Amino acid sequence: MVTAAAQPRCDPLTQYARHGECCTMCGPGTSMSSLGTCLEPQCQQCGTNEYQDGHSKESRCRRQPYCDPNRNFLVPASASTRRSVCVCKPGFHCAAEECVTCVPHRTCEPGRGVRSRGNHSRDTLCQECPEGTFSEENSSEGVCQNWTRCSEGKQHEQTGW
Repeated sequence: MVTAAAQPRCDPLTQYARHGECCTMCGPGTSMSSLGTCLEPQCQQCGTNEYQDGHSKESRCRRQPYCDPNRNFLVPASASTRRSVCVCKPGFHCAAEECVTCVPHRTCEPGRGVRSRGNHSRDTLCQECPEGTFSEENSSEGVCQNWTRCSEGKQHEQTGW
């Protein structure tokens, strides 16, 4: 009868098994510069535009995605413990489901107002101004305005559109 040596029960989030021992991984925002000792690894901070979002024994941090300002992305504040997300500048939305460039929001013409404002992932929706309201500008943010109510004894000079 052959018996196998029992494997140590290491914490899978913060440790790894090496030569029958549970060794400590480097923490979030760092990478392992050398193994050092099992319980005291040599860790180094992630560099600019790099991140490590969990404990790891990796020798390199991961590269942050590049958010190209020439494609209308905001440049995110870099964090060494989480992956950055590219977000469109205000007034722009993703051109497609896989967001590789941002395009300007739709502009509503006079007589049409914004039904819902665009954001990072969707375009502005326009609507015809209902009776009693108007819009006289090209805008991706302006809603239909109520007609002016004339005071008693006065009459309207022109109907809005």
